[in-house]
Amino acid sequence: MTLTFDPAAIAAAPFTTGFQLQIGPDGAARLILLGTAARADAVLAVLALDADQADRLAQELAQRRDTYAEGRLG
Repeated sequence: MTLTFDPAAIAAAPFTTGFQLQIGPDGAARLILLGTAARADAVLAVLALDADQADRLAQELAQRRDTYAEGRLG
């Protein structure tokens, strides 16, 4: 897993405008954090994941979704 980011852009951004999840060959993935007040499409950070790390992230997100669903049901 590698993280690339622009500290100055992150410090200047009061919020983010979104993210992109890019899936590549063999299950590798990148999670890209976007947005500053001046440029909604500015790249603030990129988290590169190999296939195993991407699978783990997917599993953890699915577990979180299930936990939230259980909480809503009571």
